[in-house]
Formats: sequence, structure tokens, C-alpha cells
Amino acid sequence: APSTAYNAIDRWIKLGYIETPQKIIREHTTYIWLSCKGIKELELPYAYYLPKVSTIRHLYAVNAIRLHMQSFNISAEWISQRTIRLQSEHRPLPDAYMEVDTIPPTAIQITEQQRLANIALQEEITSIQALAKQYTRIWYFSHKNVTEILHTAVKEIDTKSSKDEKLVDHI
Repeated sequence: APSTAYNAIDRWIKLGYIETPQKIIREHTTYIWLSCKGIKELELPYAYYLPKVSTIRHLYAVNAIRLHMQSFNISAEWISQRTIRLQSEHRPLPDAYMEVDTIPPTAIQITEQQRLANIALQEEITSIQALAKQYTRIWYFSHKNVTEILHTAVKEIDTKSSKDEKLVDHI
């Protein structure tokens, strides 16, 4: 219930576990973030992090995908980018990966952009190529306006690649 959530937030603010909630994006709900004290209290291995306004839309997209996937009751563990950063020196990092007992980890990559300029498209393709060297499967989520552009670019790269380097086999 909303009142229960608001009571919990009020309690966490008074205890200093979260930063003061902020309304950052007009069409989204208010955001809350763990404070340094909250991270220490929960004994999390992460450094304190207050997201920049420029990254909020991406974090929202990542959380939306995670919540959507959880709605299917998939028996998998979601490993966040912050956790991957602690475990691996490989770069680039996916936004997350999922672990399921019977299959290798699946990288999760998300772009929330509605338009991709040529330079952004090249960055996305370079990222996919690098992730394909680390993961046998990549689930790539994109805005419907750029899905076809990305798919066409991946197919074009694949026509120039050897059979063992096909990106379509990964995503």
C-alpha cells in the first residue's frame, strides 16, 4: 500500500539510510538512493554513488527491464553492473547479466535512446562486439525507434565476419 511505502521512506530518511527523495524526471516517480550510512548498514560492498541527472533515464530503463523480466518468474539471478564491476576487470561491462543454472551467463544490454546518431551507433556496435567476446548470449533491449537500425548494422557486420564471429548468434 502507498501509505506503507511512504512510512518506510520517512523512517529511512530519519535514520539517515537514504538521501532526500528527488523528482528528477517529470514523467517518472520520485527517486530514492541509499546514503553512505545506508550502504554501511546493509554491509554492501559498493562505494557511495549518487547518479548524475544524465544517467537517470538509463537507470530507469535498466530497472524497468529487470522488473519486467521478474514478472515472468524466471528462475535466474540478476547480477547488476555494480556487482560485475567488483568481480571483473573486463570492459565494457554489460548493464547486467543473468545467471541460470543450466545456461552460461546472459549479458543484458540496454539503450533507452530513441535516436542513434552515427557515432552513438558505432559505440553500440563496438560494445556489442566486445561483449560477444565475453558472453555467449546477449539480450539487447532498445527503443523501438532504433531496433531496426541496430539490427541492420549487426547484420552488415556479420556479412563481413567469419562464421565464428557472427554477432547475430549472440544477440
